[in-house]
Amino acid sequence: MRPSVPPRLISSVEPAYPERLRRDGIEGVVRLRLIVATDGSVESAEVVDSSGYDEMDSAARSAAYEYTFSPAENSAGDAVRCAISTSVRFQLN
Repeated sequence: MRPSVPPRLISSVEPAYPERLRRDGIEGVVRLRLIVATDGSVESAEVVDSSGYDEMDSAARSAAYEYTFSPAENSAGDAVRCAISTSVRFQLN
């Protein structure tokens, strides 16, 4: 069942760019499935589409656990757990 009001990202942190990948000029995107708890914290973060680099995937998951959301709400206005997808992009400037 989909919530009536989806969670909204309030704060996030930049993932730690793995030094070896930065040095080698490697960029990538990690797609995550997050479970957002009723208090807006990230309960779990699962890689659903890997960047192809374990270090990058791990850095994306670690950063996601630091995200804060406004919780999703059901039609009665009660906070509910919910799953969302998000992408974390690693890009060199």
